Parts: sequence; structure tokens; C-alpha cells
Amino acid sequence: MRANHDGAAADALSYPPLPIPEPGRGVEITPELHWLRLPLPSRLNHINVWLLGDAAGWTLVDTGIRSEELAAIWEDLAAAYFAERPLRRVLVTHHHPDHFGLAGTLSRRHGVPVFMSALAARRARQLTCGEDMPTDDEVAAFYGRHGLADTARMVAVAGGRSYGRVVDAPPSELHVLAADEVIDIGARRWRCLEMHGHADGHIALYCESLGVLIAGDQVLPQITPNISVFALDPEANPLAAYLASLERLAALPASTLVLPSHGRVFHGLRLRIEALRAHHETLCRKALACCVGGATVADVLPALFPRELDDLNFMLAFGETLAHLRYMSSVGRLHADAGDPVRFHAEAK
Repeated sequence: MRANHDGAAADALSYPPLPIPEPGRGVEITPELHWLRLPLPSRLNHINVWLLGDAAGWTLVDTGIRSEELAAIWEDLAAAYFAERPLRRVLVTHHHPDHFGLAGTLSRRHGVPVFMSALAARRARQLTCGEDMPTDDEVAAFYGRHGLADTARMVAVAGGRSYGRVVDAPPSELHVLAADEVIDIGARRWRCLEMHGHADGHIALYCESLGVLIAGDQVLPQITPNISVFALDPEANPLAAYLASLERLAALPASTLVLPSHGRVFHGLRLRIEALRAHHETLCRKALACCVGGATVADVLPALFPRELDDLNFMLAFGETLAHLRYMSSVGRLHADAGDPVRFHAEAK
């Protein structure tokens, strides 16, 4: 995730007068829709999760990471919410640790299934169990091919080894969500919109009768989701996929209330989508200017991400730089040569 450069657009959004939830407590948006906020031990210091209720119980959307702190908070939340109306299911928007981390624990503790897309489940298995993961040599080759000299810096970070520290064992009972599947929760129908770009098989939930979109990380009010190419899928074109997913969300009503995974609940979905498009176009133009005469990903990265970065954020910045170069190559704004390292070229104007 990175800060949005168009702060004015973020400020122009409309925020309902709802209090920010305290850990262990919920905020009622409607009687059947509650907002919870869980702490994260990172610069991105929280995740919003959601409870959808009916007479039979609750559906939880996302879980937070696996940690002792969050386990204790979930004990308090279970006492507050699940004593009278049990947890019926856990729905995970995507496989990233802050969304999926405690899915297995909560599934086993409450005897409920976990719902997620097939792509998200596959990525979670890969990272948790080491299935079909790139070797260290393949990771090093990926970064070297795109101009990074110190490939060893990335091997430990990009190999997925940290994932298992904050994600529990996969749930034993899994329901695979299909694109556009509808989940009935009481009188409300929630449609599963399969999104792409930030995470494979990311699910956003839309309820037409409520006019509510649970957006996950796809649309956030003040920061932009990371859109990266990783060694796990080195030929991906995630920015093209992300922009196509935004196009689908832009077709929702302008009055839609957006429930993001980070930040505050807001109105102004189309305005925010326009700001996100503009943000990525700005990065594309900066990258394009670097490619007159040819440039590698490593060459372009400092122009897009000029501040000093730790290893994790360097990996994300590298992947996002490649995503913008790959996208521009796919639409004919520049071309990639067959060299080693690969250089991207733009015509001088």
C-alpha cells in the first residue's frame, strides 16, 4: 500500500458520522451490519472487518492476522456477539495475512466453513504449505532479469517465508466462491464480485438493497493498494487487471456506501476510482520518462519510489514498478527487449 498523491480527491469524499470502532467493540452501521477494527503491527496499523447478521447468526468478513493480541480481542468479540447469535461462516476477501490470518483458527473454534475464491484459496495454500512456490534460484533470476544486482536481498522476503508466521493453518472446511455467486444473509443478497490486480481472486461484496459495497483492498479512501508483479507469477499483468476491475466497480450506483478494509467508511466511489486511475497514470508517465534510451525495472524504481525502503517495501516497490512497465508494454506505450537484463524502451519525443 502507498499514500495517495491526490490528497484533495481523498478529502472530497463524504464520510458518514460514525465513530471509529475500538478493539473488542463493534459499531453498528445497520442492525444487520457491524464494523469492527483490529490492530496490525505495521505502519498500516489496522484492518476493518465486518459482521453481517440475520436471525440465525453472523457472517464474518475477514479476520486479521494470527497474533496473541488478536486472539485475545476475538475472545472479547465472541463473548459480545456470538453468545446469543453464533458465527455461521467466515468469508475472506483475499489471501493476504491481515484478511486470512485467523480464518483457520476461527473456523475450527466455531465449527464453521471458510468462504473464499478458488484463486485466493490456491494462493493461500501455496504460501502456507509451500506448494508450487518458486525456488530461491528462480526468485533470484526473476529480480536479476529485471536489473537488480543484489538479488540475495529479495530471496528471503519474496520466498513467502514470513507468511506462515502471521497466518494460521488452512481451514479444514472450505467453500469455494464462484464469481457473481450470491450469498443470502437474512433478507439481504450479497453478490460476490471477483476483482483482480491487487490479489488473485479478490472478492468484493455488493448488496443492492442496502446500497453497500464491502470493497476489501480494491478501493481504499486514502491509500492505494499495491499492484505488483511477483516471482510467484512473473508474467502477470496486474495493473491491466486492476484497471478492468475498477471499471466494473465504476458501474455501481454513485450513492454506494463503500466499506474499505483500511480507513473510514465513505461515499464517493466513482470519485475515488477516478483518483486511483489518475494515480496510476501519473506513475506510468514518470516511468515512461525514464525509458527513453532504455531502462530496467531497477533503473526506474527510484523515480517512482524515491524514499529509502526496507526489504519488504522494496519488494513491493519493485513489483509495482514492473507492473506499470508491463502494462505500458501491453498497450503499446513502450516495448521490452529480449536482453538480460530486460530493458523497457520508449520513443523520445
